[in-house]
Amino acid sequence: MHERTAASTHDAKPAILPPELTQETDAVPPLYLDTSTLDFSAITDTYTKIADPSKAVHPEFATEQHALTTSFARADGQQYIEAENIAEVGDAIITGPEGERYSIAAANFAALYEPLRGADGAVVPGAYLPKNQIKAMPNPTGREIVIDAPWGGQQHGEADCWLAESQVNGDRYIIEAAAFAQTYRLSER
Repeated sequence: MHERTAASTHDAKPAILPPELTQETDAVPPLYLDTSTLDFSAITDTYTKIADPSKAVHPEFATEQHALTTSFARADGQQYIEAENIAEVGDAIITGPEGERYSIAAANFAALYEPLRGADGAVVPGAYLPKNQIKAMPNPTGREIVIDAPWGGQQHGEADCWLAESQVNGDRYIIEAAAFAQTYRLSER
């Protein structure tokens, strides 16, 4: 069982832990963080993904139900599982800058991404740029955390991860520090 934050309003849920944390070690288990207790209202800055055509995503669209495991390498090189989810038919499957794969529900994809347009204004087939804006904060616990992911299941984050709140659909989720640094910039006011 995970520890609970003082502000947590419900029982912690068991996490699907990566193998290195399920063995008998001196490792401290992740802290369960109830994201509904986080106050994003005081954050005035928003971030957007970098709208650089060279960083456009080229999603696959699921033609059948597909299980995905999103994993990252820790600083020591060991892989850990951030999240597991299911892409349903029509969902976009995206590969991120760190090689992580995740899905975005078909219903949310159009609200979060737009087709990339070339210099001539024509749509570049299969390429999309993000249009989501988020509010973000560094992990306030200073520890490895686990949250209930908006897509179902749980999501894990390192001590230096960021917590994001979509300004499009209100979803709250984790962004790993390296992925945040590579793909987000402060929005222009």
